[in-house]
Amino acid sequence: MLGAVGRSGKVPMRGTVRRPHPGLPARAVRDDRAAAIWLVGCHGGAGATTLAALIGVRDAGRCWPVPRTGRANVVLVAHPDAPGMRAVHVAARQHAEYPALSAGINLLGLVLNSWAPGRLPRDLRQLRESLGAAVPQVWEVEYIEALRLGRSPSEVGRLPRSLRVLRRDLVNEGWVSSLQRINREGD
Repeated sequence: MLGAVGRSGKVPMRGTVRRPHPGLPARAVRDDRAAAIWLVGCHGGAGATTLAALIGVRDAGRCWPVPRTGRANVVLVAHPDAPGMRAVHVAARQHAEYPALSAGINLLGLVLNSWAPGRLPRDLRQLRESLGAAVPQVWEVEYIEALRLGRSPSEVGRLPRSLRVLRRDLVNEGWVSSLQRINREGD
């Protein structure tokens, strides 16, 4: 069931509807899965599927997971390059501008999934800093050579510190609950 957030701000639950440009489509999810943590890739190849397998959360692909009742907990995923960070701004703006979408989604934050070793150039560091106003929390995951070399998530072995922190933060219900409360107060 793929749909898009329409101009009216309603999230259709059946059929396919043209999505407004730009933004991510919405997808209905079963209510029993709504409380899970979902990773949403802001662009193709962001690494949401791999990260979900590594830290034990759900992968929503490139769609907002919208339950019929309740709210889904969502973390956006993008590469820390200019196109990736622009895609984050688009997704965060879409979440903020469509009441029906934000009513069904707790936007917990963003994972910047590095695809290359080394420090970001100054212009990208400045763009990264601007993301703090668009999302409640930003996690940065360093380059993982084993994944770049084609190894599966199960072959990575000990997770890098940044992934251990991300996993700890996302499974800590007190932390997630406080962000949910902040999101509701901002509605």
